[in-house]
Amino acid sequence: MGLRSVLVTIALIVALAGTITPASAATNTICALDRWGSGVYRWDEGSWSWQWIGGTADGIWGGRLGLFATNPDNKELWKYNGQPGSWQRIGGGGVRFAVTEATIYGVATDGRSTWRWNGGVDDWSYVGEGKALVAGGWDSVYSWGTTWDEIANKVPSCAVGGDGELYTVGSDRQSTWTFRDWQWQRIGQGAEKVWAGGYAMVSTVKDAMYRHLSGTHWNVIGGGSDEVAISDYHIYSRYGDTIYRYSGNSGTNWDVLPNISPRTITPCP
Repeated sequence: MGLRSVLVTIALIVALAGTITPASAATNTICALDRWGSGVYRWDEGSWSWQWIGGTADGIWGGRLGLFATNPDNKELWKYNGQPGSWQRIGGGGVRFAVTEATIYGVATDGRSTWRWNGGVDDWSYVGEGKALVAGGWDSVYSWGTTWDEIANKVPSCAVGGDGELYTVGSDRQSTWTFRDWQWQRIGQGAEKVWAGGYAMVSTVKDAMYRHLSGTHWNVIGGGSDEVAISDYHIYSRYGDTIYRYSGNSGTNWDVLPNISPRTITPCP
């Protein structure tokens, strides 16, 4: 789809990924950056422990394509190679990124342009003016404030599921919606934030978390959360310094993971 010449401000916009990189994997688990930005860790289900995989980072972004981190000094983007301590630099400075099924998009450090990674070192393509990427999944990326095709206005929260479906909170925070086949469908009541991944889609309010089942049907599965990360197999929730993993398909039972004082969590292979 082509870029439009008129700037769309404070609008949710979409573009399709045009370059396919090597095949992606499943998001088997989550990765975390500690509170001080001094270490990146990967959760290992088998040993029920955190594995150190990288040092100092400013931020981390994950998805089926892989795990990415920015250098706190120069904002350069690095990709994790699958072995502890092994990372490859793939691009220059950026302030925010969105990982899709096939590639990763980034907003330049000046906040004025959005770029798509083509798979090589410093190999990026300009895709439009951009201010703040919101979410990526499957083969689509969504953002606010660029010149792409507008599909919604003033969306306070959105997330992309493992199948590429977009979920949003209504502008008045009194409804929850999904975007499919270029049409919006209401699926629930209000929420503060929505979160999605291969395993599930959830919404959160101050003191509760709801899992979307189908249509307009939801189940309460837990309490409040500061951040949610959903892999292809589990739901994880960060509340303060504690990370929880949802332990079933129903009910409100959660397992507590060992404490690493996390700043943020993200799904990763």
